[in-house]
Order: sequence, then C-alpha cells, then structure tokens
Amino acid sequence: MRGIGSLYALLLEVTFMPFWFFSCWQGKREVWHGTLQLFPVSAAHAGQGNARRLRDVLRDYLIGMSLVALMVIAASSLLFWFQDLDYPILTGIVSGLLNMVPYIGAVMAWLPAFMIGLAKWNTVGHFVGLAAVLTAIHIVR
Repeated sequence: MRGIGSLYALLLEVTFMPFWFFSCWQGKREVWHGTLQLFPVSAAHAGQGNARRLRDVLRDYLIGMSLVALMVIAASSLLFWFQDLDYPILTGIVSGLLNMVPYIGAVMAWLPAFMIGLAKWNTVGHFVGLAAVLTAIHIVR
C-alpha cells in the first residue's frame, strides 16, 4: 500500500506539471509587468535590461544543461548496451537525468545500472568497470 501512495503522488505531480507550465506561460505578461513595477520609474529602463539579461542567462543555462544531459544519456545508454544490461536506454535516461542533481548526482547516476547489474552479474569486475566508465562520463561532461 505504501508504494501505491508514492506512485499516486508521482502520477499527480507529473500530471500537474503541464498545467503549471501552461499557467506560467499564460501569465508571463503580468509577471513581467509586476517585475518592472518593483523598480522605481527612474531605474525602470535599467531594471528592464537586467531582467532581460537574467532571462537570457537562465535560458542559455537550461539549454546547455539539456544538451549535456542528452550527451550523458547517449553515452550512458551505449555503455549499458555494450555491457549487456537489461533496458539500456531507459537506464541511460534515468542515469542521465540523475546526473543533473547537484553535488550527488554523479553518484546517484550509478544506482540504476548497479541495481540491474545485481540481478545479472556475479563478479565485482563488472561493477568496477561500470563505475569507472560512468565516472569518466560524468567528469568529462
């Protein structure tokens, strides 16, 4: 019963996100106008320029992180496929997305492959090789 509750919460959160993004997209003019109202009239032009620069920096950061995540997903999926793990693409996607978590993401990215490897491998060598290559992928990224 505990797993069903957490699965329900996950499903609820996932189905909520598109509505949240849509509402943010619909209200972007009001948010922009409200942000400009935070600045005095004399500094509105500078505030508007700063807000635009901040928007551009955040957009570029998100695009860069997405590209890095796609490269890590591709490299991890190929590694899992070469090591003959079950579900290499799905495991690569989960591993690549976990890699985006700050500080502990690179270590968390090992977990999906290690869990699948526990059912498949009997020796430590496979795990050491997997950890070494995943570490290299996440350091090079």
